[in-house]
Amino acid sequence: MADFCTRCSEQMGFRTPDIDLVAEAQDLKPNHCNSPAFLCEGCGYITLFNVDGVIRVDSGLDMDTEVDIKTLPTLDEFLKTEMPNY
Repeated sequence: MADFCTRCSEQMGFRTPDIDLVAEAQDLKPNHCNSPAFLCEGCGYITLFNVDGVIRVDSGLDMDTEVDIKTLPTLDEFLKTEMPNY
C-alpha cells in the first residue's frame, strides 16, 4: 500500500495523511531530525529538521546530496507547494 504525506494527501483529496508531518514535527526535539526518513509515494524521502525551533523539510529522491538545512523550506512553506510530478 502506498503512503502519502500531509501535502500529497491533501492535494490528492484524501481525508487523512498516512504520514502526518505536522504531528511528527510536534514530537521533534530542537536541533534534531527524524530518522529514518519518511518515504512518501508522492514526494520521495522526507526528512524533518528542527532548527532552533523552526521545522524545515528536505524532500526528494536523492538522499546523498548535502544541503544547507537553513535554506530548506519551513514546514508551512512545504505544505503550500505543489507535490512533484515525477
